[in-house]
Amino acid sequence: MNALLMFLIFTTLSWALLGLVTSALIRFVHHAGLCYRLLVAVMLLGLAVPLLQTINTTVNGPSAPLFLCQDVDLRLNSNGIETIHQEEFRQPHSAALPWLSENSKGLLVCIYGVGVLMMGAILISRLIRTARFLVQCQPVMDPATLELWRQVADRSPWRDRVRLVTSEEVHYPCCGGYLHPVLVLPECREGLNHDALRWALRHELVHLARRDAWIALLQGIATTLSWFHPAAWWCTSQVNRWREASCDQEVIEHSGSRQSYAHALLGFVERAVVGARLQQPILLQSAGTASQLKWRIQRLALGQGTSPSRLRWSSLLLLSLLLLLAVGQVGFASSLLAPFNRSSVQEKFVELKEVYLKDQKQISRRITSIAR
Repeated sequence: MNALLMFLIFTTLSWALLGLVTSALIRFVHHAGLCYRLLVAVMLLGLAVPLLQTINTTVNGPSAPLFLCQDVDLRLNSNGIETIHQEEFRQPHSAALPWLSENSKGLLVCIYGVGVLMMGAILISRLIRTARFLVQCQPVMDPATLELWRQVADRSPWRDRVRLVTSEEVHYPCCGGYLHPVLVLPECREGLNHDALRWALRHELVHLARRDAWIALLQGIATTLSWFHPAAWWCTSQVNRWREASCDQEVIEHSGSRQSYAHALLGFVERAVVGARLQQPILLQSAGTASQLKWRIQRLALGQGTSPSRLRWSSLLLLSLLLLLAVGQVGFASSLLAPFNRSSVQEKFVELKEVYLKDQKQISRRITSIAR
């Protein structure tokens, strides 16, 4: 239970610091790809730092104050103070949440455990539903669509590795799969013109090339273990937002047709409103919600970006800040729960015992002289 309480302390501290710094940084960074990489790094730190620090503290042991040591039994006799018994030092106790009673700690652990079980069950059910959904999808047989895919992925190593399927449950192209990537197209493609489908395939190809499905799984694990922290949910929503924006930016950088791509996104707005009523599996969707589409179209219209030189300096600055933040958080957590130094405590104890015995002997001599 102590290890779990330490994990909760480190998780709360990590997400609070990471969320605060990240929310400030993304306001000054206009490059979507850099924002996305920054948020993914924050997700990794939010998971790794508390776990590693908890393991380190559990193995080395937390700090224990002096008063946790056993007292020395002393007796006053005719010859003064005599030490009759000294017990060994106690094992170090956990300093996690010392102001809470054991019952409160147990209740806190139970609440956290129930939340993790519920969130884990939801994540597993979505993964199972996604696997069943992909099995039920039918392969794409339309020659025009297959030819369009070959043109889009002409020079990509993913052209022959991706399985193209179709389903009536999706309203716009999406992709998924961890070991075997799958690209799902809507069975009913009325109102989806040739250019819009081409742009959607390019967008999904970026997802597949970056293996964003694994990042989506990482988000699910992060929100499962940190379900109680608002910063974890905020970071997950920002990852979803900037993942799509970074794909948009990469597609535009390779094609240069910003206006045509924005018109294609406009064509997905109506489909996004209809698709929002359905509970979709865990798939990376090229359209997203209507509000996300509106924000992405505004970014394309404004032409927000970052020059290459500024991008390099921004990447270096953000990486340095993240490393400093991680090191500072680990140092601060170590100061709260530092390893137990048995030798220093024992030396201090012996020193205090000698002072105590000296004072008691002086008092004993005065009492003896008065009695005479």
